[in-house]
Amino acid sequence: MQKLGHKEGKGLGKYQDGIIEPVEASKQIGKRGLGFKSVELESALLNFDPNKETISIDEEVIWLPNAYKDSISQEVLNSWVKTGYQDNSYNEDLFCQAGVVSNILSSKNVLNNIGEKDLKNSRRRANPFESISKGIFINRAAMKMANLDAILDWMFTNPVDLNGDKIIDDESLLYFADVCAGPGGFSEYVFFRKKWRAKGFGFTLRNENDFMLNEFCAGPSETFDPHYGVRGDGDIYVPENIVSFRDHVLQHTDGNGVHFMMADGGVPIEENFNDQELICKKLYLCQCLVALMIVRTGGHFVVKLFDLFTPFSVGLVYLMYRSFQSVTIIKPNTSRPANSERYLVCKYKREDCIDIANHLFEINKRVPRYEDKKGTDVLELVPIDVLTNDSDFFNYIILSNTKIGKNQIVSLDKLAAFSENCDLKEERQQELRKTCLNKWKIPDEARAEPQKSDPGTKCLELFGNSSLYEFECCSKSMKITTFENFKKNVNSVLDWRFLLINGKEEKNSCGFYMGLGRNNIWEYTSKGWKKLNSSINGFCLPANTIVYGEIVEELIGEGKGQTRNLAFHIIDGLFLGGEDIKNFSLVKRWSLCELFSKALYKKSFPVRVKKTYKLLKFDVMIEDLVYKLNKSSVSESLYFPLEQNLAFKIGGIVFFRDTKEFWHRFYSSTWKAVYFHNSQTNKKIYENHLTDDDKWNIYGKFR
Repeated sequence: MQKLGHKEGKGLGKYQDGIIEPVEASKQIGKRGLGFKSVELESALLNFDPNKETISIDEEVIWLPNAYKDSISQEVLNSWVKTGYQDNSYNEDLFCQAGVVSNILSSKNVLNNIGEKDLKNSRRRANPFESISKGIFINRAAMKMANLDAILDWMFTNPVDLNGDKIIDDESLLYFADVCAGPGGFSEYVFFRKKWRAKGFGFTLRNENDFMLNEFCAGPSETFDPHYGVRGDGDIYVPENIVSFRDHVLQHTDGNGVHFMMADGGVPIEENFNDQELICKKLYLCQCLVALMIVRTGGHFVVKLFDLFTPFSVGLVYLMYRSFQSVTIIKPNTSRPANSERYLVCKYKREDCIDIANHLFEINKRVPRYEDKKGTDVLELVPIDVLTNDSDFFNYIILSNTKIGKNQIVSLDKLAAFSENCDLKEERQQELRKTCLNKWKIPDEARAEPQKSDPGTKCLELFGNSSLYEFECCSKSMKITTFENFKKNVNSVLDWRFLLINGKEEKNSCGFYMGLGRNNIWEYTSKGWKKLNSSINGFCLPANTIVYGEIVEELIGEGKGQTRNLAFHIIDGLFLGGEDIKNFSLVKRWSLCELFSKALYKKSFPVRVKKTYKLLKFDVMIEDLVYKLNKSSVSESLYFPLEQNLAFKIGGIVFFRDTKEFWHRFYSSTWKAVYFHNSQTNKKIYENHLTDDDKWNIYGKFR
């Protein structure tokens, strides 16, 4: 260049006025406009300090116990309500450390300069727990529930009472409700843990926000019962829908309610992020109201909330605090730290909170939807002086809001810094994912659909070396024409039980049915496995199920209003959702089938277990029978009555012997006790002296 006349320190060109400094590298980020600069983003990057962020795998849970012995009366609750015009303003520092809320808003405003795509990319790199994602589940909500359940000592999927004793045993179902929770991630997690032994009731908006039960891969969904209220739209704001859902849940939980309820509702907020709490106030209210109406005494409740800075929201939390033995507010690691999401967890519902439930039901009628807000609104459920005078509660709310708020500010600032510098990346993500999933007992695997199978392959998988052919004799009827013929087969009347079937004369309508998941059901016929007619709507069985039963036409009502519905009646079982029960005693199998049918029950296609009788009580069965006139018939027929004016026509009797060959049950008049006698070995054992080995040797397996 010197040969061409260039002088060091001078520019190029005839007049040496060209640029001297090297061309600066492009600082263009994403799709931001050319030359765009943000002082706030540059400042966030400059001030970014990774040491400010607190990461803890062992998450702290602080419970707030309810020390009150008495509940709140209806009169006091009514006197507490304050109404007025909601102008979207409130004292930011009343329930939080001074300055925290304003700093949150300032940090949020900085992110307004970032496009949505850039923001997602920054969040993916900045959030330490982002790579946990949804894992094996349908969405991230399921993983949040896994996170919460683990850090709360499995209080949802393995609940215990106040004494620490387990509530759910092998002969009971875990009842739960999933409200405002489409597509159903919370429920999928519960089914991942409990399989068919959990019975779920769902309530959410229809259509685009509906449950997606066919998409459940981590757990079966056949025992989940979606409900949409009397209006059929799943709108939780509608009082009639709430009452309808409550009645449905109580009807199918023996009037007790669910063991726990989960609520994960959200409202589209578009660009009104700073008004999120006010927009969601009616949703907060209705979710808590439903919990008080359907959770059983001693049950639990978890609900997603956002900001808790207004007197209305804090007052609602106070009423929930007074309705349960203790509450806690948690922001789990799976909840993104830059948002205001948190979870209110309520433990052990009190028996005396009915007045609070009734009060909130009436309040719901007075709180308008946010989009319909015109006149007066409910501003306070509990006076501020009542909230502040309860020092334990008031201090807890301040501590919670302050802690979550400060962590949110750090995370928002981190997002801004990561947005400004695309080379920044959180290096601990993979390690944290593996550690957390291991701690929460979740497989570190990608989501995968269950492998499809055919009945033949499934039989080999379930039976191993044996086959269904060994049990096929159950589908062959023995015709009994005389009492003497029957008596030859009965050595002791105490050995035998029986039930009534709907089968046609000269034809056994009972058979084996295999479930491969949802409505993929196969029936075993003389020609092998045949797929059940798809026109039978609503009939679902969990995968890996083989039961013996019949599809029955049930009669409902009398006269012209009489209708017929199809139902499935279980007679016996071999496998229930993968559980091998074929070697259990007859009574134990029937007990498990009863539990199985309760879990599967849906009004659209009921699944029931046949009512059984001891042969000794044949006269009791006769008394249960009724004569009914089928509206398509001219004469009455003999029917067996079921629940709620239901009945099915009797077509036959199936007898079962529940003892093995050579063993017979007798009654000792001398000792007034039942004993078992082996006709081959002459061994005699009294029933109250049976060991587990004796029971295994005496009671018959499926045959």
